[in-house]
Amino acid sequence: MKSPAKRRHISTPVPAADSITALLSRDPVDVVALRRIALQPGGFLNNDLRRRVWPKILGVDVFDLPKCERCQSVLPCKCLVSTYKDQIWLDTERSLWKMSMGERQTIRAHQREQLFRIINCVLARNPALCYYQGYNDVCSVLQYVCGSRSAVAIAEKLSATLLAAPHEKTFATVQGVMELIFTLIRIADPELSAFLTASGVPMHFALAHVITWFSHHYDTPPLHTAARLFDVFLVSHPLTPVYVTAAMVLQPGVRSALLGGGIACEMSAVHGLLSRMAEPSPEELEVVPRALALTHKLTIPILPLRHPPTHPHPHLTQVIIARALALQHDHPPALHLATLHLPPGHPYLTYPGYPWRQITRQPPDHIQQAAAAHRVAVTNRIAAQMSPLQQAVTPLSSASSPGIATTPSISSNGTNSLRRRAPRTLTLDPGHMY
Repeated sequence: MKSPAKRRHISTPVPAADSITALLSRDPVDVVALRRIALQPGGFLNNDLRRRVWPKILGVDVFDLPKCERCQSVLPCKCLVSTYKDQIWLDTERSLWKMSMGERQTIRAHQREQLFRIINCVLARNPALCYYQGYNDVCSVLQYVCGSRSAVAIAEKLSATLLAAPHEKTFATVQGVMELIFTLIRIADPELSAFLTASGVPMHFALAHVITWFSHHYDTPPLHTAARLFDVFLVSHPLTPVYVTAAMVLQPGVRSALLGGGIACEMSAVHGLLSRMAEPSPEELEVVPRALALTHKLTIPILPLRHPPTHPHPHLTQVIIARALALQHDHPPALHLATLHLPPGHPYLTYPGYPWRQITRQPPDHIQQAAAAHRVAVTNRIAAQMSPLQQAVTPLSSASSPGIATTPSISSNGTNSLRRRAPRTLTLDPGHMY
């Protein structure tokens, strides 16, 4: 009798919902561990967990959300009015078609009203930010996953840091950042790069991908792909969407479609394909498990895949994410940002020094009091032990350098001598890799 065939499994562990819940239940929450999970296959798994995790990794206190100074109600409210309110209203009226699919017209109208208030409040509270078309797509994902109230605080943090470039008065920084896409393609695949250059296709095909974090394309509920990509973007460098776009262009299916003769080397044809490249073909979905087994070795069985065409299969999404992170590791964003001549205080240059990324772990009061008492006891004990030695030590000469501590030691001839010791400082690394 033949033994049943063994399924091939991939070795990278997939985070379980229980482990994420356990991290969230700690006091304080281990934010660095959550950032690592965001880059693992599956990320934060579902929107229920994301609703709890996203505010934590962005330093948003859901129990102390921003309030309106006029009506004292938690934002969003009707009081704040932005100078972009007319354009925001036009865009929100065209939003949420797929997210509210199957809902009554009154529910869709209420959701659009909330989306309008979210964007309006963020821009009214931050007059330096400019509105851009596509910001409504980003905020709609935050609203769908986290709710309207948390979405205001999260959108404010993103607009000041990770999404700072699109909010500038011009798209000069965005255009400079998008040039990195062709640079990465030229390094990774010279033949494909030569084809794109010959076609004359501009880099604008990726504009919606970069400034909306792919939410403009993956807006079908329950937002599997958009939310999964948000998991990565929220914990990564601001240029990570650029690397993901380059990884999508480098997909075998996209490459074969461009170089296989099916697409003419002409700008409109190539631009049309690259604009739709976020939607993988069924052939790509069928080869995803074997590609994973050969390259990334994730823990999943090799089985035929059947997935709605509106979303890439999660395994394919993870392949693209892994390829993008590999590109980012081999070609760091700092090398490209150095060529853009950004102002010194630009948020893209200060990453990862954002205030909400700093680790501030304050233990409970009783632990702090016990630690203080322990330090006093240790100091007194050391002072008592050092007192006999200090009496036998010759005082320091006036030539001693200020700020340098001295401790007695025994020299080779058995006598007491002074050993100069520099003061020690301890710096906490906030885990900038995540």
